[in-house]
Amino acid sequence: MIAALMASTDVASDDSPPTYTNLARAGASLKRTIVAASCARLALECISLEPLQARIAFGFDAHRRIRATGDIRGKCSLSCQLCLEPQNWQIEEQFELLLAPDETQARRWVDESGTQLVDVVVVGNAELDLVELIEDEVILRLPSQVCVDADCCRRPQLDYGSEEVELTQRSQPNPFAELGKLK
Repeated sequence: MIAALMASTDVASDDSPPTYTNLARAGASLKRTIVAASCARLALECISLEPLQARIAFGFDAHRRIRATGDIRGKCSLSCQLCLEPQNWQIEEQFELLLAPDETQARRWVDESGTQLVDVVVVGNAELDLVELIEDEVILRLPSQVCVDADCCRRPQLDYGSEEVELTQRSQPNPFAELGKLK
């Protein structure tokens, strides 16, 4: 998968597909257009999804850990959680990740970071699925509420019959009312 994605980079290619370690050693920078059809999980979250423009640069951080930084841009349409109408959403995400070879290493890096927040992605094998990485980053950053207009005319009423509940409570006989009269 990476071999096809690497077609326009400056990384020297041999017979084997490049690994994320080789990408970091070469200081590779990838620019790709990701079509919606290749982002099945993200497409399930969206009503519509336009192609994503992604740029990812690989390298090492100060501790010689493999780092990937990038940005993703695109447009999609999401369903409003309140009114269920489609809302246009501009995707403009930037990220910086550390790529760990396994869960143990990832936990160690997170523990060592202390109060500094570090995003660590575990790459199960030597080859990095770039589309999956981009898709994960966008899904993690999708808003929980897309309709931010407090006066939206399509918002459903959030107070359902409180007056009716009060009237019903007043009209129901209180079984302890008779005991109160005996006092």
